[in-house]
Amino acid sequence: LIALACLSVGAMENWGLVTFRENSLLVDPATSSNAQLQAVATIVAHEISHQWFGNLVTMRWWSDLWLNEGFATFMQYYAIHDIFPQFLLWDQFCSDVLIPSLQLDALENSHPIHVEVNNPHEIDEIFDKISYRKGASVIRMLHSVLGEEVFKKGIRTYMQSYKYSNACTQDLWKSLRSVSSLDVATLMDCWVNNVGFPIIKVSLNTRTGGDPVIIVSQERFSAAHKCNDGLLWRVPISVCVQVIRAEDGAVNQVTLPTVILAERSLELSLPPGLRFSPKPSERCFVKMNPGFVSYYRTEYSRELSLCLEKGIADQSLPPVDRLSTLEDKVSLVLGDLGNTVALMRLISQLNSEDSFLVWKNLSSFFHVLRCIVWSSEDLSERFDRFVIAVMVPCLERIGWSKMSGESHLRSMLRGLLICQLGTRGCHMVESRCQSLFNSWLGEAGEIESCEVEPGLREVVMKVAMASCSQHQTLDSLLKLLDVPQERSRVLHSLGYSRNKDVLVRVLEFSLSPRLRDQEAVMVIESVCQNRLGVSIAWEFFREHIKEFLARYGHGLFLMSKLIKCVTENFSTEEELTSVSEFFAQHPEIGCERTIRQAKENVSLNLYWKNRDLDSVATFLHSNT
Repeated sequence: LIALACLSVGAMENWGLVTFRENSLLVDPATSSNAQLQAVATIVAHEISHQWFGNLVTMRWWSDLWLNEGFATFMQYYAIHDIFPQFLLWDQFCSDVLIPSLQLDALENSHPIHVEVNNPHEIDEIFDKISYRKGASVIRMLHSVLGEEVFKKGIRTYMQSYKYSNACTQDLWKSLRSVSSLDVATLMDCWVNNVGFPIIKVSLNTRTGGDPVIIVSQERFSAAHKCNDGLLWRVPISVCVQVIRAEDGAVNQVTLPTVILAERSLELSLPPGLRFSPKPSERCFVKMNPGFVSYYRTEYSRELSLCLEKGIADQSLPPVDRLSTLEDKVSLVLGDLGNTVALMRLISQLNSEDSFLVWKNLSSFFHVLRCIVWSSEDLSERFDRFVIAVMVPCLERIGWSKMSGESHLRSMLRGLLICQLGTRGCHMVESRCQSLFNSWLGEAGEIESCEVEPGLREVVMKVAMASCSQHQTLDSLLKLLDVPQERSRVLHSLGYSRNKDVLVRVLEFSLSPRLRDQEAVMVIESVCQNRLGVSIAWEFFREHIKEFLARYGHGLFLMSKLIKCVTENFSTEEELTSVSEFFAQHPEIGCERTIRQAKENVSLNLYWKNRDLDSVATFLHSNT
């Protein structure tokens, strides 16, 4: 398992001493980075978890696939956090696991964690973010409610009771219930048996005596602008408030005791002696779900939202809470409850933001916003200038060179910023990356003595492809495919060219026998990240559908991934019609749920674009 983990993350490349001795993995910390150590450790933990939750105790039927995959995903973060707390794995869990699952689960065509499987064709479609990531997210939420010791005791009971046997979801609930005072099944059944999740609406009220009270209520969140008012979740509600002490006027943060919201709404009182002021200048705020542990979105009243924006700007909120607050705002914009331009104004004020988690989340928002700004070349260029303006200050602060003792999150932030800036036309970044690329590979495309640090190699490749429109850069990169540690980086970088002829050549190369099946999807996906490549990739997919069916029709989830990447950027009526008609003409493709999700996603993009295109265009014309 350890050998496979090392191979999958390229452990033989610039990893210092990586050896195997008596079934142990020895990594020299003096010559291996935290990010590299984390990668090996996380993959090993995931694979070992599969042995516990997939082999030692096996799910009774595919309907409970999440007991294997959800637990394996959760345990890889749980175990590594315990061994290496400096990696801040739970913060990264929010970005890598929780947020993507919320995004998919907001669709009407999502599915429950525990899903009925009636024929073999349905099995492939449940190996997705719901089984893996929503499963892991609700386990983490349950862990926070039960507490560390009770949770561990319950899992031990479950493993002992069902080892070398089969189990279902209710068996897990019974095991956890046997060691706690909580009715676990009643708490969790709604989370695993239903599509979606709640949005918690928060406002402030004042009682007759002048004491403030926090009002929270729930309804189902839906990206399709629909709500199921009859569905109630049992929601663990935790709240951090920054308030003023009445005795001395000092600002103080207090976390209220966790309560379970089982009804439509409830009131939360502040402890005695504390005063809340809704004026942003007083620096008070109400932050729901501190640590981003529970599986819900939050919508704050206008006054509470303004107070939180102040907490984001002055960084009185920790990074993971700044992340969750911004992510809630993004979800509201996409779900018809927010204002795109207001969010862009807030982003433009984040001059001192230096968290990788926050910038990664904002980069994802920029990626989603392309369905609006790609409607014209002028608007696309103005949006790129907007992104450059908000990101350049952060890169100038952290610099291009890795500092001694620098955290891996800071190194990852540098790579993220350089990639975003360089592929959006920032001349300073383009010039430096092109120089590094030429010095690294040399004019003949051979690796020279000048090395680019591993964490920046893929970034340099992408920016080099974006900043040089000729075929020469592609030729140089293709020569690196024979270098094992560079292969994945090359494949992720090929689609960034601004030359349509180069992009056509890249798509044709995706069918080359030099590539494995999964690598071909990686190449096509990279083209789909490019404004110039979206329509080309869709036409290529349609023209070669027989070849793709021959490759991916047997399963392995790659056809679903391919359908998603070639359709997710569409935002016009013509594109929606094209997608609908094509898949109606090719029922042999299967992937019914994925196709429904793709069409729903295009419809949502179209709705959002029609709603906000004019206001976004006006904002960009005034600010770029």
